[in-house]
This record gives sequence, C-alpha cells and structure tokens, in this order.
Amino acid sequence: MTVNISIEKVEVLQAKHNLTAKKLAEIANISRQTLSTIRKCRTCRPITAAKIAKALNVDVTDILTEVNR
Repeated sequence: MTVNISIEKVEVLQAKHNLTAKKLAEIANISRQTLSTIRKCRTCRPITAAKIAKALNVDVTDILTEVNR
C-alpha cells in the first residue's frame, strides 16, 4: 500500500521550519533520493510518510491527500 503525499503541504511546512531538502531527509532518516522521488511521484509507503511528518512536527494525516490500495 502507498499513500499520496501533498507536496505543497510538505513544502510549506519545510519552509516554516526553515529546512533544506537535505536537512529534512536527514531528520526523517530517509535519503535525499527518496525525498526527491516522493516529490516527483507524490506517493510513498506509510512508514516513510510517518517519518516525514515526524520530522516536520505534524500528524501524518496533515501531509496526506488520500490512500491508494
């Protein structure tokens, strides 16, 4: 299963926390390449979405758009 990520919401939160893509990936414990792929595809595994949300100090539902099955 994958989840759809709102890249716009992630970018707003990233700017709010003054985080570069490199720093966000580092805090979320994912690679910059993974973050780049998520930005292009707008989907990822739920655990990855949770890592990004935690790095941005928000609930995972705050950055999701819908769930794919």
